[in-house]
Amino acid sequence: KRKMPCHSRLTGTKIRRSFWRFLAAGLVSCWLLSAGKAAGAAAFRDVKDGNALYQKGDYGQALTKYNDALNHEPESPEVNYNAGTALYKMGDYKKALTLLEKSLLSEDPRLREKGYYNAANTLYRYGLTLEEKDLAQAVSSLGQAQEYYQNALEIDDKDKDDHYNYKFVGEELKRLQQKQKQQQEKEKQQKKSSEQKP
Repeated sequence: KRKMPCHSRLTGTKIRRSFWRFLAAGLVSCWLLSAGKAAGAAAFRDVKDGNALYQKGDYGQALTKYNDALNHEPESPEVNYNAGTALYKMGDYKKALTLLEKSLLSEDPRLREKGYYNAANTLYRYGLTLEEKDLAQAVSSLGQAQEYYQNALEIDDKDKDDHYNYKFVGEELKRLQQKQKQQQEKEKQQKKSSEQKP
């Protein structure tokens, strides 16, 4: 086993800002089973370099390093988690979600909890981008975000950020559901009105 550094949890503007939980050089250590010493060492170096770039706010270059690491360790929950956090920071929520969901396969409950938390944040942000374009999909995205916060709480029921965001996204979900209901009623009225015209 070799330690692979990975990032802590994501924060957002409306979602409660969690304190980044770092050890030593600002990183949380996670376990990684290496396929081979050379591949594992190369992936470790790429992730370490990526983390340094991430900490500087250079998410694009960090993602490049994480992608290099994924070439060596494509199934690594830690590397997928790091790449997903970089994509989130770059605003590519759809791709971020795909990678963050791979971190949910980790045997490490701490990484799974962070993965659920960050995937939920990603679904929330993605849902907000859809609010004006596809309200039904936005509602679905926030519903799934709330489920992921619940999954994170099942791993660590004392996490205040998980509790706060679960409640906050629940309120946002109700708001979007109400908006969806009003939109459906308006469409129904318009349809009824157009059928009555000669």
